[in-house]
Amino acid sequence: SGRAGTALTLSASPDLKLPPGWKLCRARGRLPYAMKAIALAIRQRPSEIVVFHLSLMPVAFIAARLASARVTLVAYGWEITFSRRNVDRWCGYRADRIVAISRRTALEVERLFSDKRSRRFGAVQILHPTWDHRNSTADRARRGVAREAFGFKQDEVVMLTVGRMDAFERCKGHDRVLDVLPALLASNLNLRYLIVGQGEDQGRLVERAEALGVADRVTFAGFVENLADCFAVCDLYVMPSTQEGFGIVFLEALGSGRPVVAGGIDGSIEAVCWGELGFLCDPLDPTSVEETIRRAIDALDGPDLRVDAAYLRSQVELHFGSDAFDESLAQLFGRCDRHHDSTSDTFDDHRIEGDDGIPGVPY
Repeated sequence: SGRAGTALTLSASPDLKLPPGWKLCRARGRLPYAMKAIALAIRQRPSEIVVFHLSLMPVAFIAARLASARVTLVAYGWEITFSRRNVDRWCGYRADRIVAISRRTALEVERLFSDKRSRRFGAVQILHPTWDHRNSTADRARRGVAREAFGFKQDEVVMLTVGRMDAFERCKGHDRVLDVLPALLASNLNLRYLIVGQGEDQGRLVERAEALGVADRVTFAGFVENLADCFAVCDLYVMPSTQEGFGIVFLEALGSGRPVVAGGIDGSIEAVCWGELGFLCDPLDPTSVEETIRRAIDALDGPDLRVDAAYLRSQVELHFGSDAFDESLAQLFGRCDRHHDSTSDTFDDHRIEGDDGIPGVPY
């Protein structure tokens, strides 16, 4: 869009790509981070400060006051659900705008900031995220090579889950897939389950797989730098989560042309367009999880559009691709300046980032 700014982060991927003209600043430690954010605000005098975590709102609030800037808080989901510090909430009430990545997250924002008389911001706005296209591939030739690297046979049906295994946030659904794996294996002996990610809960999940008698069919791959190979190797992406704010990983899977099984009670439902692009289950019902996975496997190579690679790629690009994201972003930020004057369509952006993602639906 041609607008320049500075991104301040506690940590960031080494290959993080910023728009032309943008600068990236890092700060090690929360106190140096806060001091650098405030110094940047005083020096650069941005008209807009965008903060990507509720716990950073106190810093953003001080910086905005010193720079006479607007504050936009981007809400992802889990940090809104679990962050309950009074100071964070007090500062959150004073955000000029809150943008949620899904309707589910917007509901969590409404619950947290329920006193509308105390809110500086108005209605919560929705901005569905896009994704890193480098994690998605349409190259079928990679499949064979990737399978050999993971030690999978070419005729095996491989299910994949990507996500951190956090002992305090067991919401991704690893347990739910493991629990139904014995029943699925009883009718499909060529089934394999690939789990990619790290976390302190991995040991417990390994023990669970052993107790269920499926350890030889489950692969814990740990951290994998090239996620494109993970999507290339699998036949089905499965993540029956319960507390996803949205689930960008679903977009990466769909962008790779891989069918998806998702939970129907959190933000995942929006990532799969309310069931148009994926198979929805009730993640709290083991029977529903098993039957939905079975239905998705049975549909592979059939006429169902939810397993049609070209259709999935085209639709996820249409709804969540970079063009759609840029258009939505322009609608949100395209007409604001330091003095809240709607006659101007330019601003300097200063982003503060953290160190870190429904009833009535037929299953």
